[in-house]
Amino acid sequence: MRRKHLLNVAGVIAAFALALCMFFFGIWQLDLIVSGPVWSYGWKAPAPRYADQYFQCFLWKTSIGRAYDTLFLILFLSVLLPLLLLFVSLWTWEED
Repeated sequence: MRRKHLLNVAGVIAAFALALCMFFFGIWQLDLIVSGPVWSYGWKAPAPRYADQYFQCFLWKTSIGRAYDTLFLILFLSVLLPLLLLFVSLWTWEED
């Protein structure tokens, strides 16, 4: 392998590492949201909505409803962004 290919190989490795990190972070945080009793508020008279309850990740503080939206976006981007990085890395690969 030539020295000029090392940047491309680093891009491919970074794409797979980014995909794995984003995917497992999103799945982990979604698991934290639904690990408790989801319907514990349901049978009382003026029950608060579960989506409005407080959720705190180590990166941000938000409600559960907004956390769902953000985490599903992270899962979507965990496929899209690494594919883009992989495409750019392979597109710029120089022939011998």
